[in-house]
Amino acid sequence: RYGAAWGPGFATFQYPNANRASTIWYHDHALGMTRLNVYAGPAGFYIIRGGPAGDKAVLDTRTGATAVLPGPAPKEGDKSPPNKTYFEIPIAIQDRSFNTDGSLFYPNSREFFDGATQDDPGFIPDTDLSPIWNPEFFGNMIIVNGNTWPFLNVQRRRYRFRFLNGCQSRFLILDFNQIPGVEVWQIGNEGGFLSSPVNLTADNSNRLLMGLAERADLIV
Repeated sequence: RYGAAWGPGFATFQYPNANRASTIWYHDHALGMTRLNVYAGPAGFYIIRGGPAGDKAVLDTRTGATAVLPGPAPKEGDKSPPNKTYFEIPIAIQDRSFNTDGSLFYPNSREFFDGATQDDPGFIPDTDLSPIWNPEFFGNMIIVNGNTWPFLNVQRRRYRFRFLNGCQSRFLILDFNQIPGVEVWQIGNEGGFLSSPVNLTADNSNRLLMGLAERADLIV
């Protein structure tokens, strides 16, 4: 019925997209190696649009009319490189470390985290420490949408940025204070639109704290 081949051990999962319109993201959840697969790259945005809580449900408080949010956003079928300008842009922020040959570095033992070795203090079964799992990891390089040192030419107008903290352990502080004249409003998070916009410039000194896997829908 769904055009999928069946076999021993196969299963079909359906995602009806019944969530509120919101900024979702996907990544692998294989038991015991989620951290490795997310670090390797198979992760990305899964943006749900439409429905009773979609963009058209956002009203301009001054007039009561449907609010005009910045767009367009990238969509399936767009040319690469794009032949149009986007004003709604998803931005996934992650930390990585690299070997000298450019390949990804990731610690392969507990010793990297706190110096623990087989002899001191010992691993499973003598203690509860695994020899291969680090409690946390912090890369020394920030990447955005898979790119180190990212750069975007922008116009002097409103943009809608959908931010994701895709780091394994690192909390982020998005700081817009170094950009003269910029005002930032948060209109949504991972649950969809907020009940009302929050002026981060007035209320949070133009900064936003983001925990792990958190998302923020901002008008900048």
